[in-house]
Amino acid sequence: MDQLLLWNKFRFHPFKGSKDTNRKPTKKENEAGLRYLEIILNEFRTINKIIAVGRAAEETILNSTMFQSYATEYVRHPANGGQQKFVEGIRQIINKNNIINE
Repeated sequence: MDQLLLWNKFRFHPFKGSKDTNRKPTKKENEAGLRYLEIILNEFRTINKIIAVGRAAEETILNSTMFQSYATEYVRHPANGGQQKFVEGIRQIINKNNIINE
């Protein structure tokens, strides 16, 4: 069975003004997110697949030579009206990867 990791480019909630908003991470935040991902993957060496939460995360992973050995799947980011597609995408990943055995 695959060992999966959900990754959304920046592990914290970047907001603009109100904490109920969402914004794209800055370049500095993106770099911090990559370092965080690298640390996680080095600590948990059984992970072989990264679930990229959002296109920005997917693009970052696919464009980085550091993560080429990992299979990558995309799921819609839940921000800005994407919650339903995120939930549907996670369900598909669960079913496809046989994560829950009944």
